[in-house]
Amino acid sequence: MIKLGLLCDYPINNELIKLGIKSNVWHPGSQPVINLIEGLSFDNDIVINIITTTKIINKSIFININDNIKLHILPIPNISGMITAFIPRIIIINKYINNLNLDIVHGQGTEGEYSLAAITSKYPNIITVHGILREVKKYYKIPLWNPGKLGVYLEYITLKYAKNINSISKYAENIIKNISKGKIYNIANPVNDKYFNIEKDIKNNTILFIGSICKAKGFMDLLKAAEIIENKKLKYIWKIIGKPIGYKYDDNIKYYNDFINNNLKNQKFEFLGWLQIEKIIPHLVSTICVVLPSYCENSPMVVAETMASSTPIISTNVGGIPELIDNGKSGFVINVGNYEELANTIIYLNDNKDIAINIGREARLKAKKYDKILIAHNTMNVYKEILKINI
Repeated sequence: MIKLGLLCDYPINNELIKLGIKSNVWHPGSQPVINLIEGLSFDNDIVINIITTTKIINKSIFININDNIKLHILPIPNISGMITAFIPRIIIINKYINNLNLDIVHGQGTEGEYSLAAITSKYPNIITVHGILREVKKYYKIPLWNPGKLGVYLEYITLKYAKNINSISKYAENIIKNISKGKIYNIANPVNDKYFNIEKDIKNNTILFIGSICKAKGFMDLLKAAEIIENKKLKYIWKIIGKPIGYKYDDNIKYYNDFINNNLKNQKFEFLGWLQIEKIIPHLVSTICVVLPSYCENSPMVVAETMASSTPIISTNVGGIPELIDNGKSGFVINVGNYEELANTIIYLNDNKDIAINIGREARLKAKKYDKILIAHNTMNVYKEILKINI
């Protein structure tokens, strides 16, 4: 029996509301961890202790979800984030898990406290890299005074001293090799079963974007592609799932809205905000394709989830994206920044529904390797390997 400590962001709203605590905290990036927990929970040889932090409670809360899953919610000070190098949070986490008698800890993400806590704990450990912060920050003008600058350095420290790292892509692995002497594994993020169960009912001229509304995700390229489509006298519906991020002078939602109002008068844009899976699914059912014209990615969940839903994905030749998509077979990989290519590919799929359906089928077949049970099995094998080395 392996006693795992999984250090991560985790959706705690429902659990806290049951206890009479008001909470509206939601982490859209926590889905890969949720999928992993679900996959691991089918294995009777592991007990998963989820350790997560929040500012909205003043004492730790333990919730016994079931025999395999235990949730530990830890309180953290209001001032304990990037500006403090996460040190208060790291101390709180390690002090708490020291009493849990864990076998191994797994820290998720290099942009916060969890991986730093993992590598400084007394336990054998592994961390998973989701985004590469130093690559993402290339697309934002961060003021010298902003603590976000510190994040890149903390990520470097985390990778440099981690003994075991899951890169989730060959792209990230190649970057990490230049920083770390640790053992690097390459296990993809698991995809939720609900995406594999989607039955398509395509509505022509409906395009879906899922992601943060920002420069790094290529949102302006999406608008420029829409402008090309506008100039061809075509009318499309553009559904946007996500919210703006970034600094106000980098990603100004007013600028995007002004561009839409001035240049895309015949295009219909629906800004839907972040949605839970259950509310994303109806949009995936009907869309002709999902577009993600990113400038920077590791191995985006949106691509794998879109493929699992039997929907064509159009994305760019950056990061780990080309590892996910067989160009022209299970989706399309276009040149980054080429919004003309993006527009033409959207039009091609919309005008050739049969081809879109066939590409969606191929995409789902390829996405089978992201099944949560398979990914959990591979992750368990890594835990066992690390524990064997540390005996």
